[in-house]
Amino acid sequence: MSVLLANRSTETTNDRKVGILIIAHGASTATSIANVCNRLLNSDFVKAIDMPLDKDVNETYEKARDMVKVIDKGKGVIILVDMGSLKSFGKKITEETGIMTRTIDKVSTPIVLEVLRRVMYKNESIDEIYISITGQKNEEPYCEKTKAIITVCSTGKATSLMLKNMLSNILQEIGNNQIKIIPVNYMSIEKNSKEYLDICKKYHIIACVGNVKPNINVPFFSLDQIIKKESRYQLYRFIENQLIDENVKCKNSSYQDAKEMLEEFSLYINPKKAINYIREFVEDLNFYELKDNESLKTNLAVHIGFMIERIITGKRAVFEEIELFKKKHKEQFRKIRESIKILEEAYKLRVYDDEICYILQVINGGSKE
Repeated sequence: MSVLLANRSTETTNDRKVGILIIAHGASTATSIANVCNRLLNSDFVKAIDMPLDKDVNETYEKARDMVKVIDKGKGVIILVDMGSLKSFGKKITEETGIMTRTIDKVSTPIVLEVLRRVMYKNESIDEIYISITGQKNEEPYCEKTKAIITVCSTGKATSLMLKNMLSNILQEIGNNQIKIIPVNYMSIEKNSKEYLDICKKYHIIACVGNVKPNINVPFFSLDQIIKKESRYQLYRFIENQLIDENVKCKNSSYQDAKEMLEEFSLYINPKKAINYIREFVEDLNFYELKDNESLKTNLAVHIGFMIERIITGKRAVFEEIELFKKKHKEQFRKIRESIKILEEAYKLRVYDDEICYILQVINGGSKE
């Protein structure tokens, strides 16, 4: 609590921060928690919606949806609920509005305080906050299937092909080549045809655009919304949120896995702090071998974590034929020696040449050549 109160004077702004919304059963449950948290941290970030026991659920949902639209600043909204049907609000709101949400249940004052602290003083992403509070990754599998938007026409594929071209132009405008646009016949979806089922197996369908809404559980954008430039903003924001979310997940998954391993086996370092320094080091290297290779990044991050621990405890690794190896990998060695200063300065230690050679060996797939 003293740490929380000590941060009260810190300058903060609501611009481009994750939104926070509490929804709870009872005449004043949500409001009371929000008031306590806002007062303790001298903020107005936490918004609240109370749901008295005699209040209609649909009415509460509509109020929550409208509130999310207001408080979203482009980075999504964390919804904290107590129980029951309120847990499904976040998913429905995302499907209806395109705004990224994460839902945390069993809401309490300490949980909201921690979420608020991370939003105000750490400026973490919505997934970083969600994972740190719940210990879970988001329910969607990370980076397994290519995301796709299907375009639908009620009478055939003519309109869906036109929509595909329009969407392709929109994606090009915002510099995206990660989302696939697939035209599909309406009846193919309704009848669960082999064509449609094959698409579902191969792609992660994130939205549907068309002149008729099929019976599938994804956000739907009408033909009218796409044709009118003034109403395209909702689709733009939905796509941007998908890209932000995907980038965060892909970028962080390897380091998250490494952090979890270090948390289980390391004794002398703080894995959470260490992984931030390690990520900074790896990104500073900017080696081609590490680009888009999440498995290698995980292996390297774990190796470096234990290297730091080894040096801290006074143990020293010895690399055989080190001078020959250094000469053969002169440029890579030089770059690692330069970037390793990030870790040396953070931990006030010296990384010997032997350790740098072992780092390089990991990057090169274990080769001693």
